[in-house]
Amino acid sequence: MLGIHNSDERPEMARPIPLYHVVISLFVGLLLNLVPWWRLDLAVTPDFLALTLLFWTIHQPRRIGMSVAFIAGLFMDVAHGAYLGQYALAYVTAIFVAQLLRQRILRFDSVRQALHVIVFLFCMQLALLMVHQTNGARIVGLSYFYASLVGAALWPFMIYGYGWLARRRTEY
Repeated sequence: MLGIHNSDERPEMARPIPLYHVVISLFVGLLLNLVPWWRLDLAVTPDFLALTLLFWTIHQPRRIGMSVAFIAGLFMDVAHGAYLGQYALAYVTAIFVAQLLRQRILRFDSVRQALHVIVFLFCMQLALLMVHQTNGARIVGLSYFYASLVGAALWPFMIYGYGWLARRRTEY
């Protein structure tokens, strides 16, 4: 009726998630980024914090925005010892593109959403690459962008996991 929805008719991810769920998941994403994956000989590791930021930006846009992405990027800059603002620029770029396409993405299933996530992660990695190239880093090959593919492959599992949190919260 005139665009007014009963709260029982809305999908579970449309309902507000408690802030502590968001904060804990962002902290876990930050910790997963800080794990020394290179010691395990894993060739590509996705940016878990970026994936978590993208998820909450798409599904809970009032909780996560570009300011949170910028602050998270500054944390990653300090943690990696990178140029200050490098990850902040990359995260804000990805979140901006995600916010532009948010309504479109929510219409798709998780596999088609993952195709969009590839674009967001690619934009993020491209922003990082431009900063590296500006500062005289060596030229990288296409394998640099494999992490975007791995991150997109993890996207359906993230939707399932965070969807489980939302369903569990509504059962009480």
